[in-house]
Amino acid sequence: MAAVRSLRVSVKPDSGSDSDSESDKDAREAEPMEVEDGELEDEVSVSRSLKELLPDTSRRYENKAGSFITGIDVNSKEAIERKEKRAQRFHFRPEDNAEQRDVVMDKETMKKAIPNLRMEALYVTGVDDMSTQDIFGYFKEYPPAHIEWIDDNSCNVVWLDDNTSIRALVNCSRLPDPETVTTETESSEQPEPER
Repeated sequence: MAAVRSLRVSVKPDSGSDSDSESDKDAREAEPMEVEDGELEDEVSVSRSLKELLPDTSRRYENKAGSFITGIDVNSKEAIERKEKRAQRFHFRPEDNAEQRDVVMDKETMKKAIPNLRMEALYVTGVDDMSTQDIFGYFKEYPPAHIEWIDDNSCNVVWLDDNTSIRALVNCSRLPDPETVTTETESSEQPEPER
């Protein structure tokens, strides 16, 4: 980008003005402003959006270990039905909590309801004491493509496809321990003794 040291501005008076004499007009036109060699004389229009002018504050860290793509949607209705039929055929009973695993996500309905929904990303908050490597380590079974830090307390963990992010959400999440929940609820319901 060329440096501009001076700006050339020409102001044209109204053509119907009688106060300007012919000699004054000729003198103004014959006497151009001083222009040094190497300066730009062309008019340059600058039209940029505010987004282009502001510095990029997003912090995006790629996963150097490589990302994970499933290729199939194991959370689709058809895949869940096939899995249940296979389990019945082999008399298999799942050990983990069925309430958590019976989550059926209809992606098309979700995308229609929320137009700007990013199915390939998970928003994670409360990570102020975690580093980027800690977050990559947490999702090590389903390695994300990259992490977009929003601020020191939250980030978006992004995969290359929608299916992998859903698998990571379902398999890396767990329901809270019922004993812990009931204990915390009971302690918050009891009023503190007055002193």
